[in-house]
Amino acid sequence: MLRLIVLLLALGLLGAWLTLPNEDRAESALRATLLDSLASKDLKGKDAVTSAALMGCRLNPEGCYDLVRAGLKTTYEDRTFYAVVTVTGFDRSATCYGAFNTFTCPGGFAPK
Repeated sequence: MLRLIVLLLALGLLGAWLTLPNEDRAESALRATLLDSLASKDLKGKDAVTSAALMGCRLNPEGCYDLVRAGLKTTYEDRTFYAVVTVTGFDRSATCYGAFNTFTCPGGFAPK
């Protein structure tokens, strides 16, 4: 029984190591998250400048992403079986963990 548990644990670690997401995958996950957030942001109750900026982002999402991305600082750490990506900027921060080719950001992009 103990051998089975050790074997399953070893297989799980091997799978995590083989499917460790790289920096390119982290960047594409960040892009998807930001574009989705900008597209789904509600315009009601926003001031005119914020509403205009959000409308501009909806009309040209790639340009908007490039503009927002320039203000973000990201760090990628490879920790053998998982990766940690830290994103900071605009008085907000997020810590995301990646394993098995996916990233998750508990707490989201929250104010500092």
